[in-house]
Amino acid sequence: MKRAIRELDLVELKQDLPSGLVGGARGVAVALHGETCTVEYTDADGLTIGLFEIPLSKLDLADPMPLGASIAREE
Repeated sequence: MKRAIRELDLVELKQDLPSGLVGGARGVAVALHGETCTVEYTDADGLTIGLFEIPLSKLDLADPMPLGASIAREE
């Protein structure tokens, strides 16, 4: 069983939302409010795209390093 989501965790959206967010989108939990969480989504440059209030039931903890991903460039 996964642990509960905490502030500053990387989270992943379980399903598409009416707001236009797509299932699988990853963001950072920046605040918890009972049964909901404010999640910050950023672009590739780290600039904030938006902050969204999402029910915790629609979020999972995300693996910060997907299997097979390299952390260093091989030359």
